[in-house]
Amino acid sequence: VGEAPGAQEELQDRPFIGRSGQLLRELLAEVGIQPAQIRIDNTVVCHPTFAHNGKDRKPSNKEIKACAGHVQTYIERNKPRVVGLLGDVALRGVLGLAGISDRRGQVVERDGVLYLPMFHPAYILRNMGRRSVLRADLERLKSLSEGGNVHTYKYPEVYVPPADEAPDIIRSCFEAPVGLDYETPGLDVLAPGFCLITINLCSTKDHRPVVIPLGHPEYECSD
Repeated sequence: VGEAPGAQEELQDRPFIGRSGQLLRELLAEVGIQPAQIRIDNTVVCHPTFAHNGKDRKPSNKEIKACAGHVQTYIERNKPRVVGLLGDVALRGVLGLAGISDRRGQVVERDGVLYLPMFHPAYILRNMGRRSVLRADLERLKSLSEGGNVHTYKYPEVYVPPADEAPDIIRSCFEAPVGLDYETPGLDVLAPGFCLITINLCSTKDHRPVVIPLGHPEYECSD
């Protein structure tokens, strides 16, 4: 599963026919995966472009969400043993996860289907030194499809507490060593409108990821 069709792919209604597709098919042939053995598709079904100049752009979160059912329906109906997710858009659209660099190569199992996040061929074209990484992942994809052993990683459920519970949850997280991250609209803390959008915590006490969505109307936080 890739990202979205380009202009020619949309016209011909065929995924991966450009340079990324050529590289992907080249690597598939190298590892012994035949075209008839697989289905190649995209997360987003339409070609995303900027309205003002028609140039290509990344699919928006709204577009990814709107098209998510297209791939999910196929998976639910056909129950493939393994699904390769090429790039961050596929990772977000199919599994609702983000961060392809961190999750690449970590197999996730959901409802009896194995998902293998991989780098997108377009990324490899810009970083040819990592070609061997994608090739190795495709070899693993083939092994998984043939019943090879796999160590799967199941991501824990993220807890989003109600606003009235948030202070106690935050305090409990700091009762042990804790990982802390936050999201902001930019990097300039002096810029107008700068604020914390979310606070993300994970304590070594219970290893439960917690997200505090400060930008949500339910949360009213003082300075």
